[in-house]
Amino acid sequence: MRLRRLDADGVRAYLDELRLRLLIVRIEAGRVRLRWAVPTWAIEEPLRFLLRLIPVALAIAPGATRRLVDRVGAARMVDPAPDGAARSGDLWRAVDRLFSEADRDLLRLPADLPFVDVETKDVRVLIGQTRL
Repeated sequence: MRLRRLDADGVRAYLDELRLRLLIVRIEAGRVRLRWAVPTWAIEEPLRFLLRLIPVALAIAPGATRRLVDRVGAARMVDPAPDGAARSGDLWRAVDRLFSEADRDLLRLPADLPFVDVETKDVRVLIGQTRL
């Protein structure tokens, strides 16, 4: 954990973290205008948790986890243990990382940069984020 200085930049960063970020989905098709918003933390937190469970599962059952990860197609995300066996201390490091604050704001992008922006002759789909 790193404490911030309470200078102008530190206060600005603190207030920026308090502002709610929303994931916005807009679909425009002809006369239909659909807008849907959800707080980004509702997607980020489960995603962070699932991504952090992979090293814990690798430390507990490396063979079964490796087969599952290969079958799902996420093998590039995982650093394999040598010889398919767990290294000493991997479980404790994985559990420590599971509860740390690293990887916060997985979905953070600048407000003017959308995740997806597809426009055809008749339909436009935009997925981005905004702040309140």
